[in-house]
Amino acid sequence: MDVGELCSSNMKIFSMISFIILLNMITMYSCILMGCYEFTFSNIFRLDLVCNTCVDITYTIYKYQKDAYIMIGGMIFKSFADYILGSKKLE
Repeated sequence: MDVGELCSSNMKIFSMISFIILLNMITMYSCILMGCYEFTFSNIFRLDLVCNTCVDITYTIYKYQKDAYIMIGGMIFKSFADYILGSKKLE
């Protein structure tokens, strides 16, 4: 893999993570504006369908965000392992 492919791959991953984080921030802010996290009777018994949808969307985005963070951790771990194996071959 050359440097151009590596930079292109990293930019795609960075843009995906940035999009997921931005989407998460927008949904969290809109849920707060609609009062979905307030302690009310309708929120306790899940009577407000808009708030239910908002909370479900936030949870779904959180799952994708968590998977993306795991993927980045795996890539960092793999690059360190390749670096260590490459330095051992030079010895």
